[in-house]
Amino acid sequence: MTAGGVDADPAVGPILRFNIVDTIISVDNPGAPVTMASLGGSDPSQVPLVLTTWLFEFMHDLKDPATRLDPAAVGAHIDFYLDLWQGAEARCFDGVMWSEHHFGAAYSPSPNLYISHVAARTQHLRLGVLGMVGPYCTPWRVVEEFAMLSHITHGRYEMGLVSGIPPEFIAAGLSIPEMAERHAEVCAVLDAARKGGRLTHHGAHWSFDDLEVQPPFRDPSAPVWTATRSQGSARH
Repeated sequence: MTAGGVDADPAVGPILRFNIVDTIISVDNPGAPVTMASLGGSDPSQVPLVLTTWLFEFMHDLKDPATRLDPAAVGAHIDFYLDLWQGAEARCFDGVMWSEHHFGAAYSPSPNLYISHVAARTQHLRLGVLGMVGPYCTPWRVVEEFAMLSHITHGRYEMGLVSGIPPEFIAAGLSIPEMAERHAEVCAVLDAARKGGRLTHHGAHWSFDDLEVQPPFRDPSAPVWTATRSQGSARH
């Protein structure tokens, strides 16, 4: 899928247009594109294809030096985007995914706050985080927030966990190896929590026994999304 341009709509702001192409990339062999025609023989229409439309929200900050530190301007900027995301449902988008970023460039240090708000203003739009930076949190906090949002959204929440990006966590004094270790522990605790029961975990960064974490997940089998820059991370 390739970007085809940007439309402007006075009701909801800029709308991204996409053009569908007939090529996908194999994760196992990224150097060899796979065409729809090759998957379906001479008739590409025989290939099952599900196309969904999502917004991926970075939530850029204000760039004008005269307004970026003005609380009123920042508030109006956030209000504009809240209306934009609500309007996505009327335009038949399937969902919105938010990213988490810190220390400038974006107003999205805790995207789950946006999700909780937008959930109250929509009925069908799926709402997700891609992703929550697990290593910045305690494992039980990640589990509790994900479970709470599964109920607040009435099952529309898409869980997503990432390990963070180096420019941000290095600025906070955290190293790549430490973030990787923390991320692995958070993922392990989340996987255990989705199976139900009390939680026991002993790792390099967190250690606890017999924790009762509430509430239970609305749907413990719901997928957990992630973002990666390497094949090794994707397989892990």
